[in-house]
Amino acid sequence: MDAAQVRRQYIFALAAPLIGWVVLCAVLGQPGLLFLGTIVGLPFIYLFGLPLAVLVYCLDREMTNRSLPLWSRNVACLFLGGLLSASLLYFVPLPFGFRSPPILLGSLPGAASAFVCVCWGGK
Repeated sequence: MDAAQVRRQYIFALAAPLIGWVVLCAVLGQPGLLFLGTIVGLPFIYLFGLPLAVLVYCLDREMTNRSLPLWSRNVACLFLGGLLSASLLYFVPLPFGFRSPPILLGSLPGAASAFVCVCWGGK
């Protein structure tokens, strides 16, 4: 495993859950939740966000190994991230009485974090 692969692993593992959290706060329309939720709920952000980020990373790594272009990796990871995020928000209820967003809005946190991490990882 080369240094670029390790760098991309760190990008997906560390940045994807936080990007998804920021987008989720924007989708819910709760900017105040961003600061408090990040301080108090950081373990839960990674508990629920890291498995999704790992699955998207595995798809991206496989597509990179097959030398597929960046745009196709972006599209595939965007769809997978959106699907995983929508399914997570559908099956796992949000705390504090927040209502889950509709399916398309619920797909935005995973889709945005996957897109940003694939672009940031490059290659």
